[in-house]
Amino acid sequence: MSGTKAVCSYRRIAGIENDNELPEIFLGGWIARSLHDDFQVNARVECSFTRMAQDLGLDVDSELKRIMGSLRADVAIYEEGRPTAVIEIKIFDEGCRAQSVLSDLRKMRELSSRTAIETYLAVLITSTSGATCETRVRSLSSFLGHDFDYIDSPVVAGGGSADWSWRFACGAFL
Repeated sequence: MSGTKAVCSYRRIAGIENDNELPEIFLGGWIARSLHDDFQVNARVECSFTRMAQDLGLDVDSELKRIMGSLRADVAIYEEGRPTAVIEIKIFDEGCRAQSVLSDLRKMRELSSRTAIETYLAVLITSTSGATCETRVRSLSSFLGHDFDYIDSPVVAGGGSADWSWRFACGAFL
C-alpha cells in the first residue's frame, strides 16, 4: 500500500524513531503522487473545498464560504479538470481521539452532500499501551459506523519495540 511505503520512506528521510511522527501532509503528497503514477489522475494536496465546489460549477456564495471557507481536503482527485473524490488522512495514535477522525469525515460529507463527490478515509492506526492495532481498527470502525474496505498488515514500528505497531485502514465512506 502507498501509505505504508510513505511511512517507511519518511522514516529513512527524516531519521525519526517513531513512525507516527511523520506529518500528514507528507502522506498526502506521497499518496497524490502514487495516485497520479498508478491511475493517471491529477491529485492535489491540501485542496480547498470551496475551490472544488467552484470547479464543480457551484455558486460559491457567502453561505457556502461560511460553511466550507477554511476546509481543505488532504488529497483531491481531479479527472478532466473536475474533482471526483477527496481523501482525508489521519494518524490515529495515542494522542488522537476517534472524534477527530469523525470530524474529518463530517467535513467530507458536507462537500459530498452538495456535490456527490466520492469520499475516502486513510488512517494510520497505531497500537497503544492499552490496545492492539486490530482492536483499535474495530473500535474506530464501530465509532464511525462503517467498516474500512482495506486493512493493511501490521508493521512493527521503526526504532520501536515489537510491542508497538501500526497499520493502515482505508476505504470509501459515503
